[in-house]
Amino acid sequence: MTTSLSLASSLTPPLREAEATGVLSLTWLLVALPLMGAAVLLLGGRRADRWGHLLGTGTVSGPADHQRACLAEITEWGRAPLRLADGTTRRFLEDGDEIALTARAHRDGFVPIGFGECRATIAAAPAWPD
Repeated sequence: MTTSLSLASSLTPPLREAEATGVLSLTWLLVALPLMGAAVLLLGGRRADRWGHLLGTGTVSGPADHQRACLAEITEWGRAPLRLADGTTRRFLEDGDEIALTARAHRDGFVPIGFGECRATIAAAPAWPD
C-alpha cells in the first residue's frame, strides 16, 4: 500500500477568475523522496528531516501535455502561449498574476490529507536607480 501525493496549480490574472494550469503527481519523480533526503545527507552532510527543511524536487511533469508542471514547459519555453478562458494568452508570468499551489496525500483506506495552499502574486520590478 503506497501513499501518493497530488499537486495542483492555478493562475489568476488581475481582475479575472483562477484557471487550473496543472494537476500533477509525485509518482512521476525519477528519484523517490527518501533517496533525495539521503542524497542531501551524503552530499551536504546535513539531515533533511527536521521542520523547516526544504527539499527541492525540480519540475515534476507527467507524460501528457496537461500534466506539465511549470509555465515554461506548458508554453514550451514561450513558443506556444497558454490561452486563458477570456482569450488572453500568457507566455510567461506578468505583473499582477497570482499563482496558487495545493497538495494532497492519498492512501487507500485513509482520509486524504491536504497541505494547505501556497499563493503568491507577481509584483512589478522596482524602478532602476538613475
